[in-house]
Amino acid sequence: MRTSTGLSTEAVYIFNSMLRKLARQYEPPYIAAVFESEGPTLREQEFAAYKANRKETPPDLLEQIPYAPRGWLEAMRFRCWNTGFEADDVIGTLARRAEEAGCSRWLIVSSG
Repeated sequence: MRTSTGLSTEAVYIFNSMLRKLARQYEPPYIAAVFESEGPTLREQEFAAYKANRKETPPDLLEQIPYAPRGWLEAMRFRCWNTGFEADDVIGTLARRAEEAGCSRWLIVSSG
């Protein structure tokens, strides 16, 4: 899937479709979308080899990131985080806080 100028759009389409399906299927009272930070995270600054064995993000995926539908997410009451921390750490913190607040179930969906 590409635009007339050649920009890949498959990941954006899949992302939107997946979120809409999950929202319809589960009707959650709260939804959060957590993205990896653009710059080095606190963990990377403290431990340079943290991501040493990870594969590079494919270029066609990287070019789609600026088109992530943040406005759409916010309009649909999705909370977006991009904080300088690892996405995994933010997700873990949100799950812990949900548990502490008495939320008995939650769903984490990830591509990684």
